[in-house]
Amino acid sequence: MADRQLTSQISAHAATEFIECMIENVLYERGVLQPNSFTKKKQYDLNVYTITSGQIKQYVASIMSAVEAALASNALRKVILLIANVCTLVPLERWEFTIDTVSASKDKPMKTIHAEMQGPARQVRTYAVTLPIRDVPCSFDVQLETLEDHTGGSGWSEVRGGRGVEVPGEELPLKGISTGIHGVDVRVVYFDE
Repeated sequence: MADRQLTSQISAHAATEFIECMIENVLYERGVLQPNSFTKKKQYDLNVYTITSGQIKQYVASIMSAVEAALASNALRKVILLIANVCTLVPLERWEFTIDTVSASKDKPMKTIHAEMQGPARQVRTYAVTLPIRDVPCSFDVQLETLEDHTGGSGWSEVRGGRGVEVPGEELPLKGISTGIHGVDVRVVYFDE
């Protein structure tokens, strides 16, 4: 894949892989899931964590399938990882991956794209230390914000044309990435409980 012409499909796959890596590492670093639910692997020349727990892995895989399909059809606006208190369902953190498909240059090498993905992945570790410590059990949900006329496949429910769960909080931007076809801007909004 390193030197092939970047197509919309390859770009969608790379952006999806990045979003999945980020979500899994947020869940690990923020302690949302037990450490034994993950395994360490090398990605983007970094040690990252990937989910190994059966049902959760299937859940994330089904989400990422919907993400890639929506990206390939340029219908995805935003992926939202919402972390909430299990007991009260009060949102604690909102990790947003905002998609931009307007600025397309198509000639960006995959090696450059993967190098660019290191920055946000490193920032997740830094922010895990910076963000408030969560001493309550947490759950997570992933929402997709798509264009009004997009119809998702395989029964996946999406937030169409809406804003999802939006609560004011403190915002921290992370570095974004661009495949040359799809840009992904990342930010975390955290809330006081």
